[in-house]
Amino acid sequence: MRPALLEVNALSDFTVTVMTENTGRRVTDVLIGWGAKDIEGRKAAYAELQRPRVGRKARITGTVEEMLPPEVIE
Repeated sequence: MRPALLEVNALSDFTVTVMTENTGRRVTDVLIGWGAKDIEGRKAAYAELQRPRVGRKARITGTVEEMLPPEVIE
């Protein structure tokens, strides 16, 4: 469920939250909420949709590795 929420929140005009209620180890209830993003959130989602799919998961989770400029390496 977590990867789907990350992708929906990153690529759509809405934010989605899911909360579960447990009785012991068993999930008894699921509460789903959503709301519209502000203008900056919508711009970020649109910008991500315009980029290639390659590397999207890394960009969404924040695990993108940046290359150093050549002068720093030497």
